[in-house]
Amino acid sequence: MHNIQHAELSPKRDNNTAIMEKVAIQLDSKTHWKAVNRVRMFHKVVNISNITSADRKALDQVFLAGNQFLGTRNNSGGPAKHHILPSDYTQRRKAMEYIFTGQDLTLQVLLENWNLVEVQHWKEYWDWFVTPDKEFLYFRVAAQTWN
Repeated sequence: MHNIQHAELSPKRDNNTAIMEKVAIQLDSKTHWKAVNRVRMFHKVVNISNITSADRKALDQVFLAGNQFLGTRNNSGGPAKHHILPSDYTQRRKAMEYIFTGQDLTLQVLLENWNLVEVQHWKEYWDWFVTPDKEFLYFRVAAQTWN
C-alpha cells in the first residue's frame, strides 16, 4: 500500500467550510452525497465561499440553475465532464437548504475575513468584485477588463 500525500484546498474565508463536509454532517444517504458532489464538481466549487453572493450573506442564485455558469470561483482543477441527472439538481437544492438555513437561502453565520495568499489574489481568480462601499459590482470580461 502506498502512502500518497494529497493536496488540501483550504477555506478562503473565516467561517468557511467545505460544501461536502456540511452535506456529510446533515445527510446520511450516500446516494444524496454523490448527487450533490456531481453538481459541485460540475460547477468546480469546493467551499461555501465559492457559492456565496458577493455580500457574503446568501447563496448565489446562479448555483440553483440547471446548467454550468460562465464564471469561475477558484483555480482548482478537476474533471471536466459529468453525467448529471435532473434529480441531482433537486438533491443539490435540498443540500443548500441545510447549508443556507436563513430566509431566502441566507447564511446564519456570515463569512468573514479573506485568507488570501497574496493581497491581489482575488484579481487573478475571481470574476466578480464588489467595491468596499457596496456601490458597484464588477464582472471580469477579459484578463484585464472589468465591466
